Amino acid sequence: MSKLLGMPYATIRCPRCGTAFPIPLAPSTTRHFGCPVCGSLIECAVSYDGRVKVSSTTFEERAAKEAVERAVRNVEEFKKIGGAIFCPNCGFDVSSEKIRHEKDGSVVMAYTVCARCGRKIEWASVQI
Repeated sequence: MSKLLGMPYATIRCPRCGTAFPIPLAPSTTRHFGCPVCGSLIECAVSYDGRVKVSSTTFEERAAKEAVERAVRNVEEFKKIGGAIFCPNCGFDVSSEKIRHEKDGSVVMAYTVCARCGRKIEWASVQI
C-alpha cells in the first residue's frame, strides 16, 4: 500500500493479461473499468477492512450472459401467453429446449434449436 495524492492505493494486476493498475483503497467500494491493453472488463472490490478482490470478464462474455437472460425472459413471456412454443418450420414443441448462444460478428444471439428439424429459433440478440 502506498499513497497517491494523499489517498492510499494498491497496485492490482489485470487477471487476463497481467497489466498493473493503481487503484485507490476507499473502503467498501467497487470500481468497474476496462484494461487498456486487452480490453477485459475489470471489477475491483475493496472491503471495509481494505482487502482487494479483482475479477474480470470480456465484452463477449457479458453480452452472451445478457442475451441468454433476455431469451429466458422472452421464452417465459411466450409460455405465459400460449402455454407452449412450437417450431415455425415443423410444429414441434420447443418450449423446453435449451437456450444456446453464439457470436456472429459484433452480435451475440441467443437461440434454441428444434430437436426435430434443426431450425434455429432466435430469442434475443445483443450488440457487443
